[in-house]
Amino acid sequence: MAQHDGQQNAALPVAFNRFIQVMNQDAAKDLVRMINTFMKDFKHRPSNPDVDSQAVQAFLQQMETAMAKHPMFADSTPAEQDAATEALEKYLMTKLFERTFRQSADDVERDDILALRCAALQFVKPAHLEIPEGVVDDQALATAVVELNKINQYKAPRDKLVCILNCCRMLTNMLTSRSKSEGIGADDFTPLLIYLVIRAQTPQLASNLAYIERYRYHSKLTSETQYYYIQLCGAATFIEMVNATSLKVDRDEFIAHMLAAGAMSDEQLLQLQSTSSTDGQSSPLHPAKDSISKSTAQAAAQAAAAGVPGQQQQQPMVQVAVPAQAPVQWYDQQQYQQQQQQMQAV
Repeated sequence: MAQHDGQQNAALPVAFNRFIQVMNQDAAKDLVRMINTFMKDFKHRPSNPDVDSQAVQAFLQQMETAMAKHPMFADSTPAEQDAATEALEKYLMTKLFERTFRQSADDVERDDILALRCAALQFVKPAHLEIPEGVVDDQALATAVVELNKINQYKAPRDKLVCILNCCRMLTNMLTSRSKSEGIGADDFTPLLIYLVIRAQTPQLASNLAYIERYRYHSKLTSETQYYYIQLCGAATFIEMVNATSLKVDRDEFIAHMLAAGAMSDEQLLQLQSTSSTDGQSSPLHPAKDSISKSTAQAAAQAAAAGVPGQQQQQPMVQVAVPAQAPVQWYDQQQYQQQQQQMQAV
């Protein structure tokens, strides 16, 4: 599947250009009319993320069927029809980006919480997340951070997913290169991803994840990409919910960092002290990986409830034994700007 993803990624910029060319032909005027009518009606409706998501998903499905039957795509192979659907999603969501991205107060609130938590957690070291010694390569981690932080440079859900895919493949390669070391395995991927998210402090991460969940065509969010997406959701959830018992760290040290960063309220402090007193422990330490597993499972459940294809039917794609995978070769910023200009002409 990874090889197929890579081949498809490499071909998509060309496929998008072809899609724009097709849509500029007179014979495609009926398809263009359908797209423009949908966008016009969509922009005039009050913003409602749940309703908007359902509308976009239904329209993508409707257009996928319409294009498959249209004379302009009559001679297209299944792969070409699939690429046309991908191009339609990119065109549609780029045009509707300002109307759909970060429009929910809940998304903005989660962005603020994650930003505050990540800033407060800069003291965290790999050992605090029980990442085995020797796993983290600082240079490779910094490169993966750059890839994840590219997510805000793009508007289409699939383009944002490519940033996540590249970042996570780099982490997988980091584990693969160290898999012969004692105690290092695939279970270390999620703690490593959490550590990266803390280090990256990616702006508007929660909004990006919610945007992908709502507007990535659900039938296309599968396999490796789906797995990495859910893992990243789990990492974000863990950081939002992290407390003194989630990390292998002294409770008082954790509290001091949280208070200094303004990431813990007086009410939360009193609740933590009350819990500690009830347990009869002055500094409880629970294995970090247990908390991480629960956060990832919660993220998977939330994704399933939102209509994202279920993870339970997918086999985890992250295995230390697999060969190292190269980052997806995606178009550069110059190509991206050219595509924006092409869309203005349709």
